[in-house]
Amino acid sequence: MTDKDLIATARERIEAAYDADLIHRERAESDLKFMIGEGQWSDADRSARALAGKPCLTFNRMPQFVRKVTAQIRNMNPAIKVSAADQQASKETAEVIEGLVRQIEVQSDATSIYEGAAENAAACGIGHWRVLTQYCDGLTFDQEIVIKPIRNPFAVFWDPFAKEPTRSDARYCFVAEDLPLDDFKAQYPDAAITDATGNNTPSGASLWSRGEKVTVAEYYWIEHKDVKIGLLPSGEVVENPRPPMQYVATRTVK
Repeated sequence: MTDKDLIATARERIEAAYDADLIHRERAESDLKFMIGEGQWSDADRSARALAGKPCLTFNRMPQFVRKVTAQIRNMNPAIKVSAADQQASKETAEVIEGLVRQIEVQSDATSIYEGAAENAAACGIGHWRVLTQYCDGLTFDQEIVIKPIRNPFAVFWDPFAKEPTRSDARYCFVAEDLPLDDFKAQYPDAAITDATGNNTPSGASLWSRGEKVTVAEYYWIEHKDVKIGLLPSGEVVENPRPPMQYVATRTVK
């Protein structure tokens, strides 16, 4: 796949994700406005009361209900639990892995990240965080696993055909971020800034450029390949089975 083909596919996919999720995003944005005390009066009612010299009083009770939900999450202190799931695993190994995971969570301040995502989900129905790898500090090529927040719940665009609540069956995903124009030029000096308006304007063109800001999107997708596997009489499974070994069964998997 050439860069041109890749970008064309990415544009088609993010437009599909944007269009499919637009009504939910609009409702979520309305929920957030309601949460901070805006939107509880319609524009028409505000105008009518202003003309009549009447105030628009707002008694915002929404935050207390959201805090009830988030307080339960904070008291629960969510963390990743590792369990031995099959005969080849052991409780001791699971405890070691859980210790490594716990160290990653502590270094990343994961508790605050989980709580922040949960607060967004309670307020508007959308919340995200993610796991990344990054190079360690200093003159090294070693990498470490980190948990990072996604503070803007509207920054993530999922495959609209994903059915699982966790989106684990998604074929692709985008994570978008707005950068000031000067910062964009500094971070991507070789990138050309293309105007997303004019002829053949995509439905989500307003995502990509607003005034002195440029939207940069990370694009993740899954590629499948077919692999033939064989089951040996011992129960061992091998890839690309070849004679003269005897196999109980063979099949092709993705």
